[in-house]
Amino acid sequence: MGMPVHQASPPGDAAQWPYHSSLPLGALPGAIPCARLHTTAVLWEWGMEALAQPAELAVSELVTNAVRASLDARRASAGEIRNAAAVTLLAEQDPAAARRELRVVLDGGAPVLSYLTQVEAHLLDAFACRDLGDERASREAAEQALNLAEPDRLILPFAMTGAWQLLEALPRHGTSHAALVTDILDAIRGPGRGALNQRAMMPVEELSKTELRVLRYLPTNLTRREIAGELSVSLNTVDTHIRRIYAKLGAADRSAAVERGRELRLLSVGRT
Repeated sequence: MGMPVHQASPPGDAAQWPYHSSLPLGALPGAIPCARLHTTAVLWEWGMEALAQPAELAVSELVTNAVRASLDARRASAGEIRNAAAVTLLAEQDPAAARRELRVVLDGGAPVLSYLTQVEAHLLDAFACRDLGDERASREAAEQALNLAEPDRLILPFAMTGAWQLLEALPRHGTSHAALVTDILDAIRGPGRGALNQRAMMPVEELSKTELRVLRYLPTNLTRREIAGELSVSLNTVDTHIRRIYAKLGAADRSAAVERGRELRLLSVGRT
């Protein structure tokens, strides 16, 4: 069962706005983090960071409700759905209920699409512990998130959840991941979205329409096979597009391609 395309449009007259972004989604648990990541990334691209978290919350609740309505009981209890429910409960100032929702994810009892869901669950748990006044448990949960994020040097889950607030308060001697914490904070405090840095202004071979579509799935936690399914093409086709994207952007891997795409505003510019 499908869902309407998730489309991000800026305030005002969208017809006169130079940027737009859309992401086709299916009614599956993976649609929830995809929609949330897409919303956060687009608003940061538009220089509207202050709106990212409230907008992500609204999108999360809408997409979660749509997915739950279309799935059976087991799939409706997936980790991605539980995380989205915890986000809503934290916004409603019910951290105890948020922790109950997250517990089954943290204990491994809920099916998840990838370990990014568990990274986010630990960060949300850290917020819940903080709101309950348990600073030690909050620091421990944040450290668990860093443990999981360290191998791939993940940054986006920390930006999406607003967890840099937790990291700023984390004593550098109190973490085994001081370098990663510095990288996360540096990335989030980076140059304003209104000015492109020198590297972003370097010429780049133009991506095709299909390559742009593939590129816009790369910031999500979908695997290459899942991206192929979303686009209704073969895995080999997606692999070919990804190789061409890397070559054209001068990127060595997926993370570098996403970073380069953001620098060049390819993730939100209406060029499809």
